[in-house]
Amino acid sequence: MTIVMSATAMPHLLSGVQLDDLKRSTEIYNSLRNFTDHPELEQQSPEHVVALLKIISHHKMAAMFGIHSLHRHDCISPGMVRLETPLEFFDTPVGTWTKSTCIGEINPEHTHGILYKLVDGQFVPFEFASGTSPANGVSVSAEFLAEVATYFTDNRLQDVFALEIGDFKDRGTGLVTGEFEVQWGDLEAFTVVLPASRLYSEDTTFIPTGWHVDASHQANAAPGSSLSDGKTTYAKRTTPVNTHKVFVGSLEPVTGPNLRAKLVETGFIKD
Repeated sequence: MTIVMSATAMPHLLSGVQLDDLKRSTEIYNSLRNFTDHPELEQQSPEHVVALLKIISHHKMAAMFGIHSLHRHDCISPGMVRLETPLEFFDTPVGTWTKSTCIGEINPEHTHGILYKLVDGQFVPFEFASGTSPANGVSVSAEFLAEVATYFTDNRLQDVFALEIGDFKDRGTGLVTGEFEVQWGDLEAFTVVLPASRLYSEDTTFIPTGWHVDASHQANAAPGSSLSDGKTTYAKRTTPVNTHKVFVGSLEPVTGPNLRAKLVETGFIKD
């Protein structure tokens, strides 16, 4: 089955999102499988990871497109969305946190989609980030989007993989990041992404959940190679409990400096 689409099949890819995108995303996000129930795709479906990265490389879209396992963390309430913002005070090339954020607090014109699910032939955003999209002003061919959508559909991967937008060209060769959940007292839960090198690895298993091609190497990638020089993983602690959630018993405000101090104090990250 070949899907024919235009760039409009990825709503507002090259501009700010619309209020309807934000409202729709809550239902889509909550309908996804929890990450603990999602298969380890690099082990179970390596051929699909390789094939999708080859499509991205072939269309020279490696600087801003990757693929991600389609999953959720804790469900979010109506009127809320998952919003990623830069994480300061960590002195790392890549650091973000993603919180459940009230739609009314978001300026759609300064927000862009980062994770897209294929729904009825359209790539629909269900997670967002503040700021301008890396795809802004870039020519994204309809052929590229159609080829990815066709591969998803032909292989029944609409509920397995998401298409991801990110600024991958500046991440450096082979950068692996680790994602983990933080439960901050009774206040809120959120996810944090940091370079895996900043996390203590002795009691941590890094399970790949996202893949992108190193943009500087895409033209020279060997046929049949995985092409994946960079990965997002979730950081699963095996001791003292089998989890990737860090529990912080604190009544202090959730700020970058406080978060860094608590993660160092719990022995989860290196200072």
